[in-house]
Amino acid sequence: MNTKAAFAIFGVFAGCCSNVVFLELLVKADPGSGNLITFLQFLFIAAHGFIFTSKFGTAKVHIGFKDYTILVSMFFIVSVANNYAFDFNVPMPLHMIFRAGSLIANMIMGIIILNKTYDFSKYLSVFMITAGIVTCTIISGSKVESTQLNPEADKSGFSAFFWWTVGIALLTLALFLSARMGIYQEVLYKRYGKYPYEALYFTHLLPLPGFILIYKNIWDHMLIANNSEPYNVPILGTDIPILWLYLIGNVLTQYLCISSVYVLTTECASLTVTLVVTLRKFVSLLFSIVYFRNPFTIYHWIVLQLQLAAPKPKPIFCTTTVTDRPIFYGYEYHGEINHKKTEEIFNNREDGEFLVRKSPGSIDYYTLSLKFDGKTKHYKIYYNPSYGHFLKEDFKRFETIQDLVADGLVNFYLQKHAGNIIQEMLIKTKNSFQQSPYMTLNRRKLRAISNELRRSLKVQEIIDNNCNTSNSSVNINDESQPLLMPDVIETSSSSAISNNNFNIIASNQDHENEPLPMVYEKLHRFTINNFKGLNFCEFCGNFLWGFSSQGVRCDDCGFVAHKKCSECVPPKCVPDLKKIRGIFGIDLTTIVQVHKSQIPFVITKCVQEVEKRGLQQEGIYRISGFADEVESLKLALDKEGEKTDMSEASYSINVITGTLKLYLRLLPLPLVTFQAYPMFIAATKEKLESEIIQNLKEAVKTLPTAHYNCLKYIITHLNRVAEHQAVNKMTEYNLATVFAPTLIATPPQQLTDMSEEIFLLSNMIKHCQIIFSSA
Repeated sequence: MNTKAAFAIFGVFAGCCSNVVFLELLVKADPGSGNLITFLQFLFIAAHGFIFTSKFGTAKVHIGFKDYTILVSMFFIVSVANNYAFDFNVPMPLHMIFRAGSLIANMIMGIIILNKTYDFSKYLSVFMITAGIVTCTIISGSKVESTQLNPEADKSGFSAFFWWTVGIALLTLALFLSARMGIYQEVLYKRYGKYPYEALYFTHLLPLPGFILIYKNIWDHMLIANNSEPYNVPILGTDIPILWLYLIGNVLTQYLCISSVYVLTTECASLTVTLVVTLRKFVSLLFSIVYFRNPFTIYHWIVLQLQLAAPKPKPIFCTTTVTDRPIFYGYEYHGEINHKKTEEIFNNREDGEFLVRKSPGSIDYYTLSLKFDGKTKHYKIYYNPSYGHFLKEDFKRFETIQDLVADGLVNFYLQKHAGNIIQEMLIKTKNSFQQSPYMTLNRRKLRAISNELRRSLKVQEIIDNNCNTSNSSVNINDESQPLLMPDVIETSSSSAISNNNFNIIASNQDHENEPLPMVYEKLHRFTINNFKGLNFCEFCGNFLWGFSSQGVRCDDCGFVAHKKCSECVPPKCVPDLKKIRGIFGIDLTTIVQVHKSQIPFVITKCVQEVEKRGLQQEGIYRISGFADEVESLKLALDKEGEKTDMSEASYSINVITGTLKLYLRLLPLPLVTFQAYPMFIAATKEKLESEIIQNLKEAVKTLPTAHYNCLKYIITHLNRVAEHQAVNKMTEYNLATVFAPTLIATPPQQLTDMSEEIFLLSNMIKHCQIIFSSA
């Protein structure tokens, strides 16, 4: 190997490892900045080439534009094919592993096109990597799941597998076309000579016009970079947004890496270059793990290997006739046998062997007996057609008894061999949600949501009315303070203000380590989930071990956690807005975030129609419209949104009131939440009306922002309806009777008697001006 190639390899690894530092910093601060990063890299390399390689367009071009166009076209097709593979049920781990298979593709293309031969060591290395890729592909193909977001998409097993094969075909096309691109580049150098910097220049210049298609995304993230925390550069003596410094560092290190790769292509065969690039990715991953202390530590891989090494379940089949065998058990069921007989069966048995039996005297359970660590263990197990097999004290549910046993054996094995390691992992993570991977990626998104809420609540007006500008202080005992205050207020001075309801840090900075926004609160919707492949808890960063029901996933944002960890997660759910379809049945906090409004448009449009033509209607809200017409309006609002025609010519007023009640009834979390319910009911226990009003005024302050705003809007509207009770016959009590089951999260056992809820709501309607006032 010559000196030039050695320096090129050093540049590849130095540039890539330093580049990953800036990339991690950028992605943690702004997860969606990928297009901006790529654009700036291409722009810098093209500008650098125009000045130093092209000499402002005066230098002679050694390789034709036609050849460069072919090279860039192949690069474009490879990128598109790789990106679109995600839309065809190809999971991320398989996608990454498959792309590492460019070695075998490069070798095949070299043999076919260039008639190359390689020594045995290269054949062996490439074969071992390819064998791993094939194994991962086969395993992935046996557990294909649809990744389509469209709820109407066909998610059947055959359809999911068919589209998975399309995704694999796209990856295969990209794989071999990428190899062909390397071979083509090698041929060009042999034909025209070695001009790596010219190739680097043109392959980054020609694609630049394509970025016009995503200019808005690039511009949005440039604004985010502009608004990032300023950093004082010592030499320059000026403040520069920190994200721009990260971007500059990323671009320069990427230039070092990519230019070294292009130099390497002129000094080595394409297969050698591919080997170096593949090794570079691995070294960068290790560097990222060590430098940033990411959760993928050696402990996690030890735990993973231990899981794979755990004993496998082996049923002990019954050789005698059993007449009472349940349909959900097979020949592993031995009928009714006692403990002594079971111990005899397990003599000289191996770890992992098991049987199911019925213990003498048992009524509603069966007994699982299994061998582990040379000892026989016995457990009560249950079966429910809806849930499957389970242990009473465990939340996990299993489709087959083999799955339950396999999961138990893994837990036994980990407790025996990795108890200290698991404890060490828990101590290191300290269950810190503030430093969790989820918060690292979503902190900026949460702050953006809170900023939207601040603007919608007209914070400046609140500050002007409630803050003494001379000393920037707030009387924490003053009940006139606003219900909802942001945790960060932009003022010219810095001060800290707090009470038992909120925390305010007045500052002109948005520091990364400040407390999370307290304005935005949304509970996660966790459900037990069966995970495939490698998965880690986003709360503690530790491995989700087991084969089934390893943990929970939030249906709204995708947060993954151990079940115990999920109980510690604060209500900071950041929903994936791509999954939001329609408006009915969607969490209220999510809807106001999606539509950037305080009140969902369904509520405002229905209320406006009622106040325009329904206040004089006798029995308004009590008389419902036809069910099919209400359903028709619901579908129209879900599909057409705010453009829906709700005029008198289209829908009667009773259909509109029925639709409003339906919307409120379908909210996953009612306006008066389960957490706030006890405080509201306690308020009604007071004897004096003035005390009831005062307690209700305090109770509404415990509601989430979106719920408070909507409840105030609805109750104030119902107050205006009640003002016309002489005509419409709807008193505060009558309206409360209609709306109590819809607005209040009543416990199931109290649904038969709603007298307290009706009394509560009628008081809120009657005294809404006092309850919702700031004074």
